[in-house]
Amino acid sequence: MREMGPKPSKLNTTRARDQQERLIGELLAGKTLSQACEAIGISRNTGWRLRRDPEFQQTYREARESILDAALDQLSDSAVVFCQTLRQVCEDPNANGSAKATAARNGLEALFKLSEQRDVVRRLEALEQVAAEGRK
Repeated sequence: MREMGPKPSKLNTTRARDQQERLIGELLAGKTLSQACEAIGISRNTGWRLRRDPEFQQTYREARESILDAALDQLSDSAVVFCQTLRQVCEDPNANGSAKATAARNGLEALFKLSEQRDVVRRLEALEQVAAEGRK
C-alpha cells in the first residue's frame, strides 16, 4: 500500500524548471498569470499547474522576498536624504504653509512607524529568547 503524504514535486524536469523560473520572472514583473503564460509560450493550464506546485510556491515566495528586501535596502540607504529634504521644506521661509505641514506630517509619520517597528522587533526578540530558554 502506498504511503499517503505530500505529493512529490512535478518540477523534476529541466523543461519544467525552466518554465517555472520564466513564469516567476514574468509574475514578479507584474504580469497576470494569463499574460505571463502568453509571454513564455505556455498554456494557462500549464501555468496554473506550475503555480499549484509547492516547489514553485516556495521559489516564488523566496524571489518575491528577495525583491522586497532589495527595495527596502534602497529606501533605507536614502532615509537620510528623505529626512534632509523634509527638514529643508519645513525650514524654507519661501515654502507655503501646506508644503510645510505636509513635510512635517510625513516626517512624523515616518518617525512613528519606525519607532513602532523597532518596538515590535524588540518584543519579538524577547519572546523568542524566552521561548528558546524554555526549550532548554
